[in-house]
Amino acid sequence: MEAGHSVTASNASPKPPFWYKPLGFVALAWFGFACIGYYLMIVHNAEELAMLPLPQRTFRQATPVWMMIVYAVSVGGGLLGSMSLLMRMTAGRRLFLIALAATIVQIIWACLALPLALDLSILQFRMQIANIAVSAFLAWFSWNAGRRGWLI
Repeated sequence: MEAGHSVTASNASPKPPFWYKPLGFVALAWFGFACIGYYLMIVHNAEELAMLPLPQRTFRQATPVWMMIVYAVSVGGGLLGSMSLLMRMTAGRRLFLIALAATIVQIIWACLALPLALDLSILQFRMQIANIAVSAFLAWFSWNAGRRGWLI
């Protein structure tokens, strides 16, 4: 919505296009699965951890607590941002930016501070790139949706 225009009964915010809600549900599913992944990562016991391939096990054992908090902020911010997007709330814009920033911190830590990341599979590396791409797209999209007046 442009500056200086208020939303009233006679001047309601523009209706988003037909693909807006399906995109919101895809974002919700993406971050929902990410939250499940986070949960499974924090509830691993010693037996389950021992069954992981050595590079993954070493990576998880070397991950500090503060990085797990960053991971939680990343997936939690994305999930809340997705919910906000579906409810057409402007809060999603900032939540997606927070999720993107946390995702970037994760990648930087994994690539620079932890040489073990080089032992991870190309699929896991591609997944991290996909996480950044999805987070960046949703941050851009939510800001653009706000500019177009689709968010309340």
